[in-house]
Amino acid sequence: MMLSERAYPFQGRRRKYLIADPGIIGEMVILGLHGKGQSAAAFAAEALLHERAPGAAVIYPQGAGLIPSWNAGSEPPTTWAEEQAIDDIAFLRDLLARERLSSNLVYACGISNGGRFAYHLAGDTAMLMGMASVAGVPSDPTISCGQTCTSILHLHGDADWIEPFNGGGSGGGGLPGAPGIQRFRDAGYDPVEVRMIPGGVHRWDFGTGHDTTGVILAAWGLLQQGGSDG
Repeated sequence: MMLSERAYPFQGRRRKYLIADPGIIGEMVILGLHGKGQSAAAFAAEALLHERAPGAAVIYPQGAGLIPSWNAGSEPPTTWAEEQAIDDIAFLRDLLARERLSSNLVYACGISNGGRFAYHLAGDTAMLMGMASVAGVPSDPTISCGQTCTSILHLHGDADWIEPFNGGGSGGGGLPGAPGIQRFRDAGYDPVEVRMIPGGVHRWDFGTGHDTTGVILAAWGLLQQGGSDG
């Protein structure tokens, strides 16, 4: 599917996004969330969700700021969007309503800061049917984990020095992955799956050629072509 670039004013800022919409009534929606400093277009070219899941409406929203980022609720704040308390949840809700897309069949996946934001959506809203985080551990220490309908898939490289799974690194702001994810398990989220990628670094394909998009779409039952379990 072809991507269309759209933009409109929201809460005093011009918010942009890319969308591929096949126009199917009741279609599933996939939100592709880029990492800090990455553009929606760059993430779209990397993940190719719109090509691998042609039956879904795929949206790549653009984070706010000169260095695009998401407000994932990190404490202390690690992005401009968090420092400015940008209401990215409200932006996505408004975007879905503007595009007249179902708010009941939404999946989200993201990398790094985008993965953290996916956790924020899963824990503090009832928007998602499922989410996947790539190289982004939960970062909101006050997350409610109150929406038990959401399934979680977490993919992380064991050689990720920017945002190691167990905390530390130069990325900052993330909780250690194991206890952070355990909070979702304890709250009743099911399934919650963690896959560690041997030799994987802080990239969508983990620097190993891993078919991250295929793995995520297969977990959601949306894989249309290609792909493997990595």
